Parts: sequence; C-alpha cells; structure tokens
Amino acid sequence: MNAPELARAVRRAVQFTIAGKIALLLAVHVPSLAGRSVLAVGVSALLVALRDETHLPSSSVAADLSLTVTTSTVVQGLAAGGPDSLPLTLAHLCLVLEAGGVLGPLLLGANLADSFLGNVLYIFATAVAAALLAAVTPVVALSLAAGIAALSAMGGRADPVLSSGLTMASTSVVKTMVLQSIPPGLQLPSIAALACFFRPLYKSLGLGEPIYNFVLYQAGEALQAAVEASLSPFAAAAVTATACFISPVPAFRAIAQIAAVGTATDWVVGGIQEAADADPIPALLSILVFAKVILAAFPG
Repeated sequence: MNAPELARAVRRAVQFTIAGKIALLLAVHVPSLAGRSVLAVGVSALLVALRDETHLPSSSVAADLSLTVTTSTVVQGLAAGGPDSLPLTLAHLCLVLEAGGVLGPLLLGANLADSFLGNVLYIFATAVAAALLAAVTPVVALSLAAGIAALSAMGGRADPVLSSGLTMASTSVVKTMVLQSIPPGLQLPSIAALACFFRPLYKSLGLGEPIYNFVLYQAGEALQAAVEASLSPFAAAAVTATACFISPVPAFRAIAQIAAVGTATDWVVGGIQEAADADPIPALLSILVFAKVILAAFPG
C-alpha cells in the first residue's frame, strides 16, 4: 500500500476508536438502550443536516462519528437470546450491514456515505467475531471463521460488501485466537510476523483495501493492548508514539500509529473521566476536539 492508502487506513481506525469511546460514555449516562438509540439517531440527523448546510470540516468529523456511534448503539440490541441464538444474531448483523450499504448513499452525501459504510463494516466484523467467540468453543470458532472466509470469497461477486465484512470478521477471530495462545512477552513480535504474513497473502488473493485496512486496525489494537497491559496510560501513549517515528517499515508505522491513537485516546478519556461523571457535555466536546486534531494528521 502507498502512503495515501496507509493514511486512509489509520484514519478509519481513528474514527472507529474514538467513536467507541463516545459510545461507552453515552452508555454510562444513558443506561437504557432504547433511550441511547433514540438520542444517537436524533443527534446524527442533526449533525448530518448541519454538515450539509455548513460544509465545514469540523461538522463532517462530528457527523461521521455520530453515525458510527449510532450504528454501534443499534448493533448492541441485535444479539438474540437463547442457547441456539448464533444464526439469528448473525442474520441480524447481516441485515444491518446490508441496510447500511443501501441507506447510506440515499440519505448521505457521497463522501459521508463511503466513510459511513467503512465504519459499519468495522462494527459488523467486530460484532460477528465477538458473537462467534462467545457462542462456540475456540476450535469451532476457528472452523467457522475459515468457513466464513471461504464462503465470502465464493460469493464476493454477488455481494462484495457482505463478502468483505465476513472476511474481516474471520480475520478478527483468527487474530484473537492466535494471540490468546501466545505468551504476553511474545505478542509484539507475533503481531509484526502476522502483519508480514498477511501482506503477501492480501496481494496474492486480490483482497480489497478495506480488508487490509481492517487487518492493520486489528494489529494496531493488539499492539495497543499488549503495551497497555505493561505500562501506565501515559507511558503507553509515549511508547507507541515513539514507535511511529522510529519504525522503518510503512506498514509497521501505520500499525504503531493506530496503537498510538488508541493509547492516547485512553489517556485523554481517563483524564477527563472525572469531569465526564459530573457533566458529560464538556467531556464529549473535548473528545470531539481531540478527534478533529488527530484526524487532521491523516487526510483521506
């Protein structure tokens, strides 16, 4: 991937990471899922309308994040109950992904629709992987992941969006299971090795850019978790930020940038948590300003 493509990969990861923090903040202050859903939809509609009227970069960032938070909130209510609920849960998630692909271009502008669909793919893949890992044993989850990848590859021409989402979900399952079997001290070199392994595989199989971007996000998330497990929030942010500057390989640099954004976001959110408990509005505005500053470094 060239530099602009890597910048887009990091930008997507930044949007997804910060939207996740906003969703968690919203869940703390609005415990009702129905209430959160109504609030998120209303705020998204308002911000999208504001973006269409003003065309300001800051309004685009806010609209993009709000749409991602709304989708994430809606997905939280899709898990079916019962011992045999996995097929129904997966069906619900597929419907959300298809709805995102259809409604995005109809309701949003072209640029915002593309960004929205990209974030919906991340939410879909993460939710599918979590559902598989929660419902079945690790061996069965790995088998299902391999089967999902094969089926999505065969059906890619019929539905490329669903194919990409299922392939991304399978890579998330594999990443989680591989890292669970590796001692913490070996996780960092293992992440680098997995990234090296996937790059030629990505090229040889002709996988789309969104899938490779998601793999970079997964690697960055794993790097973030490994560093935060051993260091304080500030030290983790400093170490990953340093890795961004000293990494000689562009793909590794992108992974370090994603991890740096994640650790910096955790540090910032931890610093404003006390204020957020008292009054969430200033804390939310602080997160949005932080998102705008970070995203400005990764145009795309």
